[in-house]
Amino acid sequence: MLRRHSRYNVAHTTYFVTTTIVERGSWLVTPEVCNRLSEIIEEYRAYYNLLCIGYCLMPDHIHLILNQQQDGLAVSNFMERVKSQSARYCKPVGYPHEQKFWRRRFDCMSLPGTRALQTKLRYVHWNPVRKGLVTEPQFYPWSSARDWHKGEQTGPITTCFETGIVC
Repeated sequence: MLRRHSRYNVAHTTYFVTTTIVERGSWLVTPEVCNRLSEIIEEYRAYYNLLCIGYCLMPDHIHLILNQQQDGLAVSNFMERVKSQSARYCKPVGYPHEQKFWRRRFDCMSLPGTRALQTKLRYVHWNPVRKGLVTEPQFYPWSSARDWHKGEQTGPITTCFETGIVC
């Protein structure tokens, strides 16, 4: 479990963010749900001027690696909006909770340097492989692994490759 950190974020800092669905299971698996969630993430990523370095939409949680472009609460506000909108528009048929979709809190930790960023990006990209969903990271459709593998934007969420890191 990640430690709780202050929610005031600093400009030009990269954050590793994870949020989980209350009822663990395979809820984020259909193309319709994952496409809608991706659209919501992309909309608010642009609105809050965040750079997305990496992401992965897993069946019951999401990982994002975000770089905040100004001081303030952009990451917190972004997550609040993403969770609110996706709970409204992405809740799959048959989900057992009427009110709660996402857990109330989300984990957010700053990544202090290139090595920490590489480690977390590798963790995010290999998550579907570790869970047995695919055999190689670039084969998972709801991850930035394919973008990084090809070196070009192919996924639904705009990914920033200008970090100069190699994964």
